[in-house]
Amino acid sequence: MNTELSTEQLLIQENTYKWAVDNLSVQDDFDHCHNLLSEQGLFALPVSESYGGVGADLLATLLSIESIAQVNPSIALYTAMHTVVLADLFHRYGTDPQKQQILPALTEGQMLFALPLLQSMECLHLPVDLKSDSQLFDVSGQCHQILHSEQAKTLVLPLANEEHHALLLAEIGHPAVELQPAHQLAGMQNLHWRHLNLTDYVFQQENVVNQQSHLLLERWHSLEALALSAVALGIMKSCLHHALNYAQQREQFGQPIANFQLIQAKLADIYAETELSRLLLYQTASLTDSEFTLTEALTVFHQAASAVEPVAEQTVQIFGGYGYIRDFPVEQLWRDAKFIRLLIGGSQQVQRQIAEALIAEQEGI
Repeated sequence: MNTELSTEQLLIQENTYKWAVDNLSVQDDFDHCHNLLSEQGLFALPVSESYGGVGADLLATLLSIESIAQVNPSIALYTAMHTVVLADLFHRYGTDPQKQQILPALTEGQMLFALPLLQSMECLHLPVDLKSDSQLFDVSGQCHQILHSEQAKTLVLPLANEEHHALLLAEIGHPAVELQPAHQLAGMQNLHWRHLNLTDYVFQQENVVNQQSHLLLERWHSLEALALSAVALGIMKSCLHHALNYAQQREQFGQPIANFQLIQAKLADIYAETELSRLLLYQTASLTDSEFTLTEALTVFHQAASAVEPVAEQTVQIFGGYGYIRDFPVEQLWRDAKFIRLLIGGSQQVQRQIAEALIAEQEGI
């Protein structure tokens, strides 16, 4: 398994982490940090040079997300949905006019999107009527947990039925688009979540991204799985950092608690789960498109999402009572880790998704 990073990838990882430590805090929300992210060039990483970007590879982009997540997982998640997922999909499936309109603006951080997490799958089943001229889609329905920024002007919705796989772009502020405040979450509190209500929104052809390729949503699903895994890895790395520092500083019976066998066992477990998740993510993200499958991506996500909550819990236990005090960072890491864990809907759901992907690949679908 080759997970050695290139010089460019290492620089992106190290510089992004140093920048995040110096410029972000765990309390910051995305809107507050949007200009900082743009100035740092983080939105430009995955976009090709022909559209004003850097042209970094998938692994390099995921490394930047991992580094941000070590400081603020909420900002990392929303950024990842733009850089890891949407930039790739517009590159791969957008028409030339769509690319010319969207990618340069995305590179400069001037075009932000509201969008769902495909892992919840609910937006895939909105009722859709295709007009007789095959140029218009009429969509109505509801979708919970839309990721949203106050600066977002466009809503991206995935469409999947027997005939069409596509991305639908809707104008936020249109009378047919209603975004209501969602419930405050315990984890990832700095994300803005909305409930979506669509009422007979008609999508013109220029606002539909590739309505033919059945690979589009599989690609979204794969990239989202890797993006979430990078966020989870960042949380685990942060837990390991805090656990090691605290265990060596905190003393009991005249010695650091890091000398105690029980604490050492917890540190070893935290490191092992973090390292396994890192190796799987880096290896999968290094694969070429011809080798990259939904099964690998879901396997990475299964490992990272299953590991991140136990890792955070072990870290809280090392801190003892201080682990539940807001003056220490680990209680929020635990809440953010819980969000990632709940997102997979329990291990049975992601296991089912992996099995279905395996069967589809075996059948050549």
